[in-house]
Amino acid sequence: MALNLSTLTSPTTSSDIIADIENPAASGDLVVTLKNLATENGATTNATQTVSAAQGTAVQGDTSYLVMDLVDDEYEFTTDSAVNGTIVVATLEGTYSANISLDASTQYDLQARGVAASPNNGFLKNPVGYLVSSSPLSESEINSMENYFVDKGATARSAFGSVTNFHSAWKDCSSLTSFPLIDTSSGTSFDSAWYNCNSLTSFPEINTLSSQNFQNAWRDCTSLTSFPLIDTSSVTIFNNTWNNCNSLTSFPAINTSSGTNFSNAWRNCTSLTSFPLIDTSSGTNFSFTWFGCRSLTSFPLINTSSVTNFYYAWVSCRSLTSFPLIDTSLGTNFVNTWNSCISLTSFPAINTSSGINFGSTWRNCNSLTSFPLINTSSGTNFGSAWSYCSSLTSFPLIDTSLGTSFNQTWRSCNSLTSFPAINTASGTDFYATWLGCSSLTSFPAINTSSGTNFSYSWLGCSSLTSFPSINTSSGTSFISAWEGCSSLTSFPLIDTSSGTDFAEAWRDCSSLTTFPSGFFDSWSPASLTDRVFNLTWYECTSLTAQSVENILTSLDTSGVYGTDTGASGGTQLADNAIDIEYDGTTLSSATSTAITNLKNKNWSVTINSVIQ
Repeated sequence: MALNLSTLTSPTTSSDIIADIENPAASGDLVVTLKNLATENGATTNATQTVSAAQGTAVQGDTSYLVMDLVDDEYEFTTDSAVNGTIVVATLEGTYSANISLDASTQYDLQARGVAASPNNGFLKNPVGYLVSSSPLSESEINSMENYFVDKGATARSAFGSVTNFHSAWKDCSSLTSFPLIDTSSGTSFDSAWYNCNSLTSFPEINTLSSQNFQNAWRDCTSLTSFPLIDTSSVTIFNNTWNNCNSLTSFPAINTSSGTNFSNAWRNCTSLTSFPLIDTSSGTNFSFTWFGCRSLTSFPLINTSSVTNFYYAWVSCRSLTSFPLIDTSLGTNFVNTWNSCISLTSFPAINTSSGINFGSTWRNCNSLTSFPLINTSSGTNFGSAWSYCSSLTSFPLIDTSLGTSFNQTWRSCNSLTSFPAINTASGTDFYATWLGCSSLTSFPAINTSSGTNFSYSWLGCSSLTSFPSINTSSGTSFISAWEGCSSLTSFPLIDTSSGTDFAEAWRDCSSLTTFPSGFFDSWSPASLTDRVFNLTWYECTSLTAQSVENILTSLDTSGVYGTDTGASGGTQLADNAIDIEYDGTTLSSATSTAITNLKNKNWSVTINSVIQ
């Protein structure tokens, strides 16, 4: 298929367009059809646009060309047969040729810059002509065609040498299988220039000496298997540059000495097995930089001395077995930095003295057997920091004195047998902090005086034989806090006077015989949640009758009603049951009296699955 805009047809009826090949559109006319000059050889495809707002405007004179607005102007054509050939795109801004692959009987969009999926991109906007050959042209044939279009008024390939901004120039040209060595020596910005050119398998060593911005430049070029050693010495912005180039198996040691922003630069380059020792001494932002580089087996000792943001930097680098002692002294954000680096067996004593946010930093590093005594004295968020580090057998006494969130921090660290007396005085959120730490045999009397949320905190700590008298006076939620602590035989008299929800709190504490008296005497919640005692002592089949008495008489003593306010006159809770299972021995008269009193306070009592 060859399309030559010197024979633009006027926007009349379709029958006129087909018949009136020699009648070019007048200047200023909107053009409906780009006539396929190869129809005489059996091709039937024209490129058409029936929506006037998306039609280009004809210009006739010494040079005939089409003006396209780079907003929505484009023409649609459908291939007769598959094309694995060459496209020549000739415009007033420059002419280029490249290999192209098109499927048979498929509709494509023809824009000023060639065949592409999105119309509002690039700087090529005044096409003179196109040629699409079904098989590759030789270099001499390409030169002849380019010269032909230059004779018709197009600007030669050399014109690209004066272009400074290549922003989105070939974005979404997903049919291109190669790209020519055009002159890009004046280019300062290549932002999104080849974004989503996902059929390119290689790329030429273009001149990028003047470039400063490579944002998104080769993003989603998923078929690239290699990349040239281009000059990137002046580039400062590398964010998303090679994001999702998932066929790259190696990468050259390009000059990145001026780079400051490397966010997402090699994200999801899943086939990279190694990475070069590039100069990152000016880099400040490494968020998502090597996220998902799951085939990397090693990593170089790059210069990270200026980096403050390591957010998600090496997430899911699943094949890394070790990590270098990089300089992280200025790092403040370590959220998810090494999350799911599942092959790391050890970790270096990096400098994290400036670190504030350690959310999920080493989450799921499930091959780590030890952890160094790093400086975490500035850390406030430790949520999920070491969750699922299931091979850790011990943990150091790190400084957590400023930590407020310990949400799931050591969840499922099921090889820990002991835990240090860390400083948790500032901690407010202890949700699922030690959930599933099933090998812990003891627990320290840490400071939890500021904690409000203890839901699931020690769920499944099945090897704990005792529990300390920690300060839980600020706690409101104790949902499943000690559920499954099946080796506990007694429980301390801790302060839960502010608690609003105890659902399943001691469920499946199957060895628990002794529950203290007076536990709820001072209970004075601001409000109550529905199901506040749902299954609270369910499957506690070793509880004695005396423990049942202790629980119910203390609840009666508190004077709290089974209402939303906890007071008489409030709305009764939809599920107001106090659920207890015990060893089945005879209950005392004091227990019976307490049950009667509680029922008069809007509570119901279920013992061993029987409503009392």
